[in-house]
Amino acid sequence: MAKATIEYYLVLTEHELAQCVSYLETASVIAVDLETTGLDATVDKVVGVSLSTKEGLAWYIPVGHTIGEQLPIDVVGAALKAPLENTSKRIIMHNAKFDTRFLSQLGITISYSVIDDTLLEAFVAAETHRLQRYGLKGITEVLYNHKQTDFKELFPRGTKVFNIATVSIDVVASYACEDADYTFRVDSRYYNTVQGSFIYKLERALWPCTQLIEDTGFPASVELMEASAVYILDQAEVVKGIILDMVEKAIGVRIEFDLSKPVQVREMLYTRLGLPIKVKTKGGSAATSEEALEKLSGQYPICSNVLAYRSMLSTAGSMGTQLLNFVGEDGRIHTQYNQAGAPSGRHASSKPNMQNISKLHEWVITRLDGTKYKITIKPRAVFIPPEGHYLLELDYKAIEFIVMAAEAGEDSILQAYADGRDVHRATASIILKKPYEKVTSEERRKAKTWNYLIIYGGGAYTLSLSSGRTEEQCEKEIREFFRALARMAAYIQKTKDKARVTHRVCTHFGRWQWVPEYFEGSRKSYSKAERVCVNGVVQGTAADIHKMGLVRAIKMAIKTWGWNKVAMCAHTHDSQTWYIHRSIKPQDVVPKLIEAMSPVIANYPRILVDAEVGVSWGTLVGYDENVDYSKKFIELDTGWQSMLDSTRKGNLIQEHEVVEDEVIIDKVVVMSVAVTTREEVGSVVEIVKQWPGVNSVHLSAGGKSKLIGATSLYAKDMQAFLEPIHPNIRVV
Repeated sequence: MAKATIEYYLVLTEHELAQCVSYLETASVIAVDLETTGLDATVDKVVGVSLSTKEGLAWYIPVGHTIGEQLPIDVVGAALKAPLENTSKRIIMHNAKFDTRFLSQLGITISYSVIDDTLLEAFVAAETHRLQRYGLKGITEVLYNHKQTDFKELFPRGTKVFNIATVSIDVVASYACEDADYTFRVDSRYYNTVQGSFIYKLERALWPCTQLIEDTGFPASVELMEASAVYILDQAEVVKGIILDMVEKAIGVRIEFDLSKPVQVREMLYTRLGLPIKVKTKGGSAATSEEALEKLSGQYPICSNVLAYRSMLSTAGSMGTQLLNFVGEDGRIHTQYNQAGAPSGRHASSKPNMQNISKLHEWVITRLDGTKYKITIKPRAVFIPPEGHYLLELDYKAIEFIVMAAEAGEDSILQAYADGRDVHRATASIILKKPYEKVTSEERRKAKTWNYLIIYGGGAYTLSLSSGRTEEQCEKEIREFFRALARMAAYIQKTKDKARVTHRVCTHFGRWQWVPEYFEGSRKSYSKAERVCVNGVVQGTAADIHKMGLVRAIKMAIKTWGWNKVAMCAHTHDSQTWYIHRSIKPQDVVPKLIEAMSPVIANYPRILVDAEVGVSWGTLVGYDENVDYSKKFIELDTGWQSMLDSTRKGNLIQEHEVVEDEVIIDKVVVMSVAVTTREEVGSVVEIVKQWPGVNSVHLSAGGKSKLIGATSLYAKDMQAFLEPIHPNIRVV
C-alpha cells in the first residue's frame, strides 16, 4: 500500500486562512487541537490552532507566539467560528475537556453533542493489551508504530520553563499539524466501532459533567490549612522534645540530633542506645526505615515516637504546602479527573488526589513516664461549602460486594441487602448457620474479611497472613464460604475460564478490559491474572454504575434546582460530594439525588446510598429525615468555628487526651506501601477506604513518601489483601 501523502500547511495570511476555512466548510468531520502556554485555561493563553479534515492533511494557525508574523486571535476566531460551531459536523478532539476550555478565548463554543473524544474512543475500544495509557502520542506509537515528537524535544537541552509560545512557528507547525492529523486518524479507526456501544455513550455523556465538576471546584479554608500545619509542627516539636528526654534518661546526657537525618538517627538508636538491629540496608548498615522502626516500636517507645514525628512532618507539609498550592484565586481547589485513569473504568483524581485526603490523622505519643496521649487532625475539615450552603455526601453502600453477588445471582445476599440488613453480618449468618441477630461483631468482621478477600482474589494463604490462623483452618473457612454461597464460587470459576481464552474480561454493561498479566509469560504472572480478572469485572461494573450515577444526578440537579444552588464539588470511587444552598432542605434534595445516582439494573437490587451532611467535609454527620436542619446547621457552624479557633490557638483538646494503656487494645502503627503503578495506588486507596482506622498508610515511590490515610488493618493484613492482585508489592 502506498504511503499516504502528508500535506501540512502553515497559515499566516488572511488569504491562507480563507483557503483553510473553505476546506472546513465542506468537511463533515474536523479534528481540532490547540497549543497553549500551559494547562490552566483561567491564566494560560492559546498559542495556535491545528485542524485536520482527512488523513495526512492539516493546518496550523499561530496566534500567540512571541516571535514571528501571525494573524490576530480575534480574526482567526471569527473565521473558524462558523465551521466549528456548525452542528451538522462532527468535531474531533483528543481530551476535549482541555480544548473546549481554551476555545472560548477564540470566541468559539462548540456544542458538546457534536464532539467526539479520541482519548475516550481508544479507551472504550480497548483494542490491544499494549495500550494502557491514552495520551495521543502513546496511542500513535502503539497503533501506528510512529513516534511523534515529544513536547520537550521542541526546546533546547537544559530548558527549565517550557512555554511553546517561545518556540519558532515553523518548528511548532509540523508538531501541531501532526497532532491534529493523528487525532483524525484515531477517530477514523474507532468511531464506527464504538459509537453504538453503551459504554462509549456513557463516557461521552460524562466528560462534560466531569469538566463541570472540575470547573466548579471545592472551596477550601486556607486559614484552617495554615493553622493545622502550624499546629502539627508545634506538636511535632513537643514530640521531638519527648524523644530527646528519652535519650537523656537512657544515657544520662542530653544530646541534640536531627531526626530527619537517617545517619544521626542510626547513630543515636543503635550505637548510643544499643537497640537491636532488626533490618539492614542494602549496604549492610542498620536501617532506620519505617519497617525497621516499626519492628522495634512495640518494645521501644522511642521508635514509635520517631515514626509519629516523621508522619507529623509529612502531614504538615501536605496541608501547609502541597494542598495549599492547589488553592486557586477563587479560593477553591480544582482537582482533575481522568475518565481513562484505570483499565476498570474508574476515574483517577490528581492535583490533588481527592481520594487520598484522609478523614482522620491520629498519632499516639508515649511520654517519658510511659503514659500516652493522642494528637488528632481532620484534613478533610479544610474543605467547606460556599457561604450560605451546606455539604452533602452520598456514598454507595457495599457496592462492589453487591456487584459480585448480583453477577453470581446469590439471592440470599441480595435479599438481605434489599431489606436493609448489613451484608457482612448477613454473610456470617448464612455461612455460620445462625440467626442474623446473634452474629457477633467478631464474626461480622471475619465475614467482611472473607467478602473482600474473594473480590481481591485471595486464597487460604492470603487469609492466613491477615488472620493469624493456619492455612488449613483458612482453607476450611473458604470451603465453607463457597459451600454456603455456591453460585458465587461458580461465577468466579466461569469468569476465570473465559478470561483464560480471551485474556480479557467484560463488565455487566459491556466495558472490555485486558488482563495484561496473561501476556507476561511467567507462571507467577499467569497466577496473578487468575486473581485479577474477577476483581476487574466487579470493580469495573461498580465504576460503570458510579459513572451512570454522576451523569444522572448532575443532569437532574441542573434541571431541578440549577447549578448555582446544587452543585457537585468532588467525587471519589464510590461517593459524590455536593454543596447545596441552605434554602433547600436536605429532606428535599437527598431522596431525589439518591434516586438519580442509583439506576435500576436488571437482576440487581437498587444500590443503597448512605447520606451525610455538614458544614465541612471532615465533620459530616449522618443524614436524618426527622432533623430540623435549620437549627442543626447553626450547631454545626459553631462546632466548625470552635475547631478553627482551637487549631489557631494550638490547644485542640485531643492534644491532652490521655490514652490509658488498657484502652489501647491494638498498637497504632505506621506502614509504608511501595508502589510502582497507578493500579497499585488505586488498590491501596480502596482498601484504606474499606477499612478505615488509625494506622497511618504511606505510599512510597521514587524515594518519596506520601501519607494517604489511615486504616484499621496492620501491615500483614494490608500485605495479605494486596498480594493476590499485586504479588510484587511490599508493605512494611
